[in-house]
Amino acid sequence: MNKIKFGMPQLIELESLEENFRLCHELELNFLELNFNLPHMQPNQLNVGELKALKDKYNIGLTAHLHEEIDLGHFNTHINLAYLNIIQDSLKLARDVGIDKLNLHMNKGIHFTLPTEKIEVYRKHKVEYLRHIKNNLNNLNHMLKDSNIELVIENTGLYNRQHICEAVEMLIASPYIHLTFDIGHNKIHQLCDEGFILQHVNQISHFHLHDATHTQDHLPFFTGAIDLKPYLDIALKNNASCLIEVKTKDALIKSVEAI
Repeated sequence: MNKIKFGMPQLIELESLEENFRLCHELELNFLELNFNLPHMQPNQLNVGELKALKDKYNIGLTAHLHEEIDLGHFNTHINLAYLNIIQDSLKLARDVGIDKLNLHMNKGIHFTLPTEKIEVYRKHKVEYLRHIKNNLNNLNHMLKDSNIELVIENTGLYNRQHICEAVEMLIASPYIHLTFDIGHNKIHQLCDEGFILQHVNQISHFHLHDATHTQDHLPFFTGAIDLKPYLDIALKNNASCLIEVKTKDALIKSVEAI
C-alpha cells in the first residue's frame, strides 16, 4: 500500500534555508517546497552545491513553488518569453538538485472596471488567450521532455471561468503536466474549483493541504471547516504528495501533531 508523503513549505519566518531543512527533518516530513517568490530564492542565482548538500544532509525531497506572477496566457511576446526563461531556469535548477515537481498558478489577467460590470480581458479575448496557452504548451513540452520533472497546476479560485478551465484542460493533456489540488483555496472560494478538479481526479499529483473557513485559509488542520479525509483518500489512491501549507512554524507543528 502507498504511504502518503507529507511536506512543508519554506517558511518566511525562518531566515536561512538550513533552518527550513532542519525543521522538515525534525518533524519527520518527506519534502520541503522551496518558494521562488522570495528574493534570495531566484533559481538562476541559487547555490546548487549548497542546496544539494542540504538535501543530502537532511535526507529530504524537494518540490518548488514557481513565481506567482507567471502567466502562460500573456499577450506580450517579450513578457511571455521572460516567463518561459524563468521556467527554464527553474527546470535547470530542478534537474541539478533533484526537485521533482514545480508548482504553477494560473493567472486571471487584468480586468476593465465599467460602471455596471468588470470585464476580464482573457474572457473577452478567449481565442487569443488560448492561442498563447497552446503556444506555451509546445514550449513546455519541449522543456519537460525527458526531465522526470512534473509541472503541477494549482487552483486559486479560478475554475468558475470557462476559458481558464479550457486552458488547464489543454495543459494537462500533456504527459508532463498535472494538477495540484489546494483544498483551502477551494474552500475559501465557495468550492468553485472542486467540480472541475474532480472531473480530472486522476490528474491530481500534488495537494496543498490546510484548513479553512469561508473567510480564512491556511489554518492548522482541524481548526476550520474542511473534512480532510476525502482528500487524503485521493492522495493515497493517486500516490500524490501532500504539502502542509500553513504559514508559520507553530501552525506547522500543530498540523503535524494532528495527523
